[in-house]
Amino acid sequence: MDRESTNSMTKLTKVIALEVTKPRFEKLEDKINRLKETLCFHLNMDVTEMVKSVQSSLKSAGDPWQYAEDGLLVDEVKMAIAQIAKNHNRSHGAIRARINHKDLI
Repeated sequence: MDRESTNSMTKLTKVIALEVTKPRFEKLEDKINRLKETLCFHLNMDVTEMVKSVQSSLKSAGDPWQYAEDGLLVDEVKMAIAQIAKNHNRSHGAIRARINHKDLI
């Protein structure tokens, strides 16, 4: 199969997968909204921000990562490792090695 046909098949597969999973996400969003109402009632507090965070994470589900997102993720991981290294008085390499050794990621 040539490259163009393979790419077209990949795109078609992604479109079909998104259409199949869309109703699942809609049902999940309905459940989240009902849970929000229940939590607000029982806990007597507003959980809107927590629900918005979950809903926001669902909106990108299945979408390909953009180049800028990858760059931002790399920067965030570097910042996190730098902070962890500072907290433990260890080098960045030591932190990465320990994370790998412990299978944390």
